[in-house]
Amino acid sequence: MSAPLALKRQRAASSPKRELSDLIAEVVVDNGVYHLDETFSYAVPTDLAHLLRTGAQVKVPFQDRTCTGIVWKIHTAENSAKLKVVDGVVDTMALSQQMIEICDRVVERYACSRHDVLRFMDGGLKSLEILEIPQEGKRQSGQRIFHKVKGGFVAAYTANLLSTLSGRILVVCDTKASVDAVLDGCSGINNQVFDLGTASRSAFRKTAGDFRKSKQGVAIGMRSLILTSLGHADHIIVLNEWSEHHWERKSPYWNTRDVALMRAESEGSALHFVSRSSSLELARLLETGYIKLARTKAPSHPKPSLITFAPESFHRVIAAGLKRGNVLVSVASKSYVGSLICRRCRNKALCNCGGSISEKSSKNYGCAICLTSSKSLKCNECGGIEFLMMRKGAQRLAFEIGKAFPQARINIATSETQSTSENSHRTISIATTGMEPAVPSGYFGIVLLDGEFLTSMATLRSEEQTWHRWNSVLQFAAPGAAVHISLPRAHVISQDLSLPYSDLYLQRSLSSRSDSQLPPYFRMVSIDGDASSLRNLAHKLGAEISRGVEIFPVSSEGKLWVKVSVATAPKLLAMLRVVQRYRAASKRNLFMIQVDPYEI
Repeated sequence: MSAPLALKRQRAASSPKRELSDLIAEVVVDNGVYHLDETFSYAVPTDLAHLLRTGAQVKVPFQDRTCTGIVWKIHTAENSAKLKVVDGVVDTMALSQQMIEICDRVVERYACSRHDVLRFMDGGLKSLEILEIPQEGKRQSGQRIFHKVKGGFVAAYTANLLSTLSGRILVVCDTKASVDAVLDGCSGINNQVFDLGTASRSAFRKTAGDFRKSKQGVAIGMRSLILTSLGHADHIIVLNEWSEHHWERKSPYWNTRDVALMRAESEGSALHFVSRSSSLELARLLETGYIKLARTKAPSHPKPSLITFAPESFHRVIAAGLKRGNVLVSVASKSYVGSLICRRCRNKALCNCGGSISEKSSKNYGCAICLTSSKSLKCNECGGIEFLMMRKGAQRLAFEIGKAFPQARINIATSETQSTSENSHRTISIATTGMEPAVPSGYFGIVLLDGEFLTSMATLRSEEQTWHRWNSVLQFAAPGAAVHISLPRAHVISQDLSLPYSDLYLQRSLSSRSDSQLPPYFRMVSIDGDASSLRNLAHKLGAEISRGVEIFPVSSEGKLWVKVSVATAPKLLAMLRVVQRYRAASKRNLFMIQVDPYEI
């Protein structure tokens, strides 16, 4: 009988010991753990020393497995024998030195981890592609310019601006419609155009790779483009920086304007903001001289033939517009929740802290920021005690306007019912912001509705965003169009829109924000978590920071607001990062931290 089969055992040969150079690589390892968001030191073998550079993607041993990471820093050391060794180089140019600097600045600015930022950078930790990125540009002080479009369309102005520029250019748009409009206007420019506004990830990566290899060209995309690792940019153009679409809704909750300023400074790029109006943050930078206003000649743009204001009926404007052509009725989005306005003077109900007051329940009023509540309410302007909210949806308006103007065609354009163009005569288009059908000749009647609702939203930006939205809609006006503004004639927004290219609203708002110590003069930080932990955090912050900070009560829903001066903000944000790392190491749920969020 033959002997049973036995497994042949063999001792694995030990890998030869690699000769080490005198280089030490500080590597950010792709571990996804907040409290391990730091650099780890690795010895560099001699055979890899010539390949290694800052920003290279490498394979390294980490705990009991092999992980990928990004080389954050390289330095020399006399003795590295006790360190783990870099296994290999995956990509010699995954990130540029400038993008590493931008990542660190975003981390400090938004109190987040490096991994939160790197996942937005194409070619970051999870990229396995070897990319040939052009040589980084020289550090220069690029111009920072605001182009205030005083006539025509923002996209058309941008296309004309591109025809005057050369080199590698990034164009960051607020919406896909803006991307398409700029692309349409770029048909006549000499530079090669790269469309990065596609939703397809594979197409995005291919087009991004093509742009990386190019020595010049125009890359056009949306918000994420500003954090994409595409190599050095000679010019960065941001369209409609005031738009809510430029705010990222995922951690680290960044916005395009601030990251564009960081990137332009790190890369020495010229920075161009293009829009019909500026945010209060940008207006503040213009006020300080940090950003310059472009010297553009204002085009001749005739005043509207007719302007009406609330409470006058807007039917007069529709009738006047239909005599000459098409009419546009702009309505609010369905996603907003309104606060209160005075029935007598139409001013918004405001708390002493500057926050908007909303009705929490029947005869129970509360502030959205400081959480002060009251059973009664009195207008700060006129002393009125009666308040209201007003709003009508697109469908209801279509029904009412259709009955009033049976001879006209009614067209509804919302996110659910899209209509990109309208060529038929005597059509009334009822559209939400950003969904206005394009009309070659323009609209001869424009109705701006829901003013009282939009300005009474329980957010700090309610009036500002109403002004921006309506300014944006007015670019569709034909010469001499009739306009209805659903706010009283005395309202600052009505006054501003009645005067071509006025900055009356911005001037008044900046003055008010300065007096109330609100953004952009102060920073606002929103922290979400369980109420008990937030109260402990509030106590700790108050004990550690005595000046330049105001800590509001924790809401029952688990939200803490902190107002902090610009000078004190770095200290506060550094503390919050330490708190997050401690909670991660203790296996507690992390707080959700938003710095200067869109909705305050």
